[in-house]
Amino acid sequence: MIPIRLTIEGLYSYQERQTIDFTSLIEAGLFGIFGAVGSGKSSILEAITFVLYGETERLNLRDKRYYNMMNLKSNRSYIEFDFINFEKRVFRATREFKRHSKNFDDVKTSAVQFYEYKEEIWIPVADTTARAIIGLSYDNFKRTIIIPQGQFKEFIELGATERTKMMKEIFNLQKYDLQDKASKLISETNSRLEQLTGKLSGFEDVSIEAILEIEEKLALEKKNQELVQEKLNRVTEEFQQLKALKEEAELLEKNLATFETLEDNKQLMDIKQREIDEYDRVFRIFSPWVTEKNIIEKEIAKKSTEYDRQLEEANQIRVIMQELESKVNVLKPEFETIEHQKRQIQDLETIIRLKDLEDHIQQAQSRTAKGKAKVDEYEERAKNTEKELNVIFDTLERLKERRTDAELLVAVSTWYQVYESLTSSLARLQISIDKNQNEIILLDSDLHKIDVNDEKTNVLAEQIKQAEKVAEQLEVENRLAQYTHTLHDGEPCPLCGALEHPQVLSGKDVSNEILAVRERLSLLNQQKDEWVQQKAKVHHMLQTKTRYQDQLTELQAEKDTINRHTQQHIEKFIWKEFDPNDRAPFIAKTKEAKDVDLQITKLEEVTKIKRLELDETRRDLEKFNKALKQIEAEEIENTTAFKTSIAHLTTLEYRSFSSAPKDNIQTRHMQLKHKIEETEYAYKETEKELHTQNMHFASLEATLILTKKIIDDYHIKLQHIDAQIVQNIDQNGFKHFGEIEAILHKDINAQQIRVEIEQFNITYKTLKNQIETQQRKLQHTPFEQDTFDQKNLALESVREEWDILNNSVTRHSIEITRLQQAYASKKELLEQQNSLQKRATNLKIIFNLLKGNGFVQYVSSIYLRQLCDQANIRFHRMTRNQLSLSLNENNDFEIIDYLNEGKSRSVKTLSGGQAFQVSLSLALALAESVQSNAMADKNFFFIDEGFGTQDAESVNIVFETLLSLQKENRIVGIISHVDELKERIPLSITVRKDEEKGSFI
Repeated sequence: MIPIRLTIEGLYSYQERQTIDFTSLIEAGLFGIFGAVGSGKSSILEAITFVLYGETERLNLRDKRYYNMMNLKSNRSYIEFDFINFEKRVFRATREFKRHSKNFDDVKTSAVQFYEYKEEIWIPVADTTARAIIGLSYDNFKRTIIIPQGQFKEFIELGATERTKMMKEIFNLQKYDLQDKASKLISETNSRLEQLTGKLSGFEDVSIEAILEIEEKLALEKKNQELVQEKLNRVTEEFQQLKALKEEAELLEKNLATFETLEDNKQLMDIKQREIDEYDRVFRIFSPWVTEKNIIEKEIAKKSTEYDRQLEEANQIRVIMQELESKVNVLKPEFETIEHQKRQIQDLETIIRLKDLEDHIQQAQSRTAKGKAKVDEYEERAKNTEKELNVIFDTLERLKERRTDAELLVAVSTWYQVYESLTSSLARLQISIDKNQNEIILLDSDLHKIDVNDEKTNVLAEQIKQAEKVAEQLEVENRLAQYTHTLHDGEPCPLCGALEHPQVLSGKDVSNEILAVRERLSLLNQQKDEWVQQKAKVHHMLQTKTRYQDQLTELQAEKDTINRHTQQHIEKFIWKEFDPNDRAPFIAKTKEAKDVDLQITKLEEVTKIKRLELDETRRDLEKFNKALKQIEAEEIENTTAFKTSIAHLTTLEYRSFSSAPKDNIQTRHMQLKHKIEETEYAYKETEKELHTQNMHFASLEATLILTKKIIDDYHIKLQHIDAQIVQNIDQNGFKHFGEIEAILHKDINAQQIRVEIEQFNITYKTLKNQIETQQRKLQHTPFEQDTFDQKNLALESVREEWDILNNSVTRHSIEITRLQQAYASKKELLEQQNSLQKRATNLKIIFNLLKGNGFVQYVSSIYLRQLCDQANIRFHRMTRNQLSLSLNENNDFEIIDYLNEGKSRSVKTLSGGQAFQVSLSLALALAESVQSNAMADKNFFFIDEGFGTQDAESVNIVFETLLSLQKENRIVGIISHVDELKERIPLSITVRKDEEKGSFI
């Protein structure tokens, strides 16, 4: 992200609207934001993070965020931020929140609104977030682009557990936390194995032999079916021929009735044909002349009306022209005096300027007297401030002599914090140990209540198998009993095909027994499913118990380790003035040191404020002296301009207006100017209107002549058309024009009538031919109803025989299909069982590798070591290769000290300046790693952290490091109050705070 422009209004100490243009700062590559403590430097960065993400480090929603962020003298807060994202697209983010008009403490919240700059306009962007536009979450943004004040050393000071958690969030390492997923997969796999075992027990009677036996029966039945099918086809064909002959006879009878109706309508159609022929002849001869005559008569009426309207309009215009000429003659004398009146206007404007110059001269004299008094006041104020500063310096010297060694307090405080952390960890571990032990006891209790016996599964399977055999035998008996009722001498047996049946089996009704066996089978299968589920539940409980036992072992080992570390830590307590078991004396000593430091800090702050106040007073004194000289120069300039302006008057004298109020002169000036404008406008507009009416009148006269000629031409054409119509009436045998009009006015749809006549003739001829053909056909092959009925009975008999055979074939085909599908399912289940057994073994191995979150810690350590390598490139340069950053076996940061034989020590032993150097190196490395994922070719990095911990030489090295980032296409902004940095950074902005106006840039 690259910033372009930031606007702040009514936020924290910013009362009036302030705008920062980052363009030139970005081009410099390195820039700073400087100002006194509390001036509002950090508020600039907080405004950027808040407008983008709606979050701030200082305040949350419970802190009445919007009320506390708004300036107390403002009723509205507004932030506007323009920036370039990693895709080089330009965006704008805005936030605004207002104070309730009646309740001062109630500040209304407002959501962010994003815009994108396209085609030179800002277009609103709907339904998006800063994370989508910038490519970073809020946490990653404040760690890699804008690092808030007080969090610069956060990363290096985190413990191993918290640092691993942070690495998981930044680099998305949650995807490597796979222990629970592996455990879940193991449970799912074992459950599926149990289910497969249960399913396979239901396929014991499925085999290839059973399928072959039914296939032999099916082949014999299909042969018999083919013979019956041939007989059925022959009888069906003969029946269809008789059926077609019957339909033909019925159709002939229907057609004869229809033809009789058509004969009755034929005479009416002949009359319609004669009437339409006469209408066509008259329409063809007279329609063109009649149509043209109607058109011309309408045009004559239209043009006559138009001629009358134009004549009336010409008379009206003639009257208007006479009135306009009279008005011009009245206005002309007054129009000729306008030039003299305009010179008077110029003199009145000069007199108004003279009045203004008199006021300026009087004001300048008054301001000069006040300015001299102000200069005296500020000289006295500067002397008093210098005296107050001398008193504060004496007090500071006395307080600094009472200071306690800060390194001693830090070392003792660190020991107490580690001791409390170890004690707290032991307490948490004991709670986890007790919890695991209780869970194991509960599981053992539940397992004793469940009786799992594998022999019960085998007994249930054997009972299901016996019940299925009984059910199959009863089905066979039931089907044979049905066949015996259909056997008759002379008809073939559906099983063996014999025509004689000497000994027919007399079967009994076994349907009730079949129903009872089916109910027993259903009950046995239900018991079997419940038993399989019970076994799966026991298996899951045993796995859970094993997991709790493993966790208990790990927790106990961790507890022993912490006990050992606690004892070693107690041995490190070397301060005789304090008690390791009583922290009260240390707290009292720390409080005393903090009080002294607080007093020193407050006095130093007062000193800074007084110094700024003295500087401000001296600057104001200089400003007042400069302003006083400027006022005196303005008084001389206005006096000279007054004398020059009087000489420019031509028609009026100033002494006539010296006592007149300026408002009266301005009123007279406006009245005279308005009168001139009205006279000029009225005279010119009247002349213009007279010219326009003259042009319009001439145009109307020409139009009247043309319209009269068109009407005369139409009358000549109308006489010619009437003569032609009379001639055609005589030639075609009509007596008068009324007959022609009567025919043409008839409501006849000629096209529809012709279609109707043509369709009638086609239907009439087609039906007549069809009747003749049907009569000839039935004459040679007459239809007999008795023969048709006999053939229909024979067809139904053959169809019943075929249906019986088809049902048997279908039943055996379905049974074969069922057995084949069952056999395929059994084979597939066996393959799945083998695959799942291998999968269960592999998952157990994977679970042991992932147990205890070890894989995530391993990946996190790889990322940390890469960050160390990147950070050391700059850290070595800053420390002149004396120090190096590394990770120990517990993933804690350590320092390699090459001045002491390369031995390692804790990062907490670093001085304040060295801690700043290593934190800066790590922050830059972390930013590079995260922002490389966002694929940005040019990156921005902002540090809100003091450089006061660095000596002059270290500042040089840090400064060179920051300058080198320009070559890496990175832009760095620094917030600081260190004067040396301000002098060395080429471009910067300064924030000052005014007691009345607030902070300003």
